Amino acid sequence: MIRKFVIFVVTFVNSQNLWNGTDNEKMTLLFVIILTGFSFAQTDAEMKAYMEYLTPGEMHEYLTHAVGDWDYALKIWTEPGKEPTVNKGTAKGEMLLGGRFLQISHDGVAWGMPMPAITLSGFENFKKEFQALWTDNMGTGFSLSTGTMNSVTKNIVMYGSFIDAVQGETKFKGVWNFADLNNHSIKMFTLKDGKEILSWETIYTKKN
Repeated sequence: MIRKFVIFVVTFVNSQNLWNGTDNEKMTLLFVIILTGFSFAQTDAEMKAYMEYLTPGEMHEYLTHAVGDWDYALKIWTEPGKEPTVNKGTAKGEMLLGGRFLQISHDGVAWGMPMPAITLSGFENFKKEFQALWTDNMGTGFSLSTGTMNSVTKNIVMYGSFIDAVQGETKFKGVWNFADLNNHSIKMFTLKDGKEILSWETIYTKKN
């Protein structure tokens, strides 16, 4: 079992491009991973469960559609039925930690003020759900959401909440649509009295 585990760890580390640094640093990394594995997994079944949990899969690969440099248009509806305000900005998407998480950094404008923002998204293998957080300079907290992929449309549908300084906690539904490799969009609906009210839409176009 020990030999099998060591072979697996070396293969996994190579596949994740983790071999960086000096020879001593490489050996230290290998030792820490092996020691950690034996600390938690005592049987083949336990080892397999841990490896399945930490290994990126098909849903993580799907998130790579948002990697790259983008222009975006942000539409904001202040009242249903009225024309939205349109703000523009740029965004950069990159995968982090061996392809496990997608970070999109935004540099744009909203309500006439600069609005840098960061969103971090991933797929949690154990719960089989997408998880995301959003934060920007318009507040001091995080917006958290979870959801799943629609097997027919391939849209990622998320539910979560954010803090409105006046109304308090506000629940929302987000729909993330990938039209193709060069275009994707996110619509955000606030949920109130059983109704879905379109509040935001961010339309991303990949830069040439």
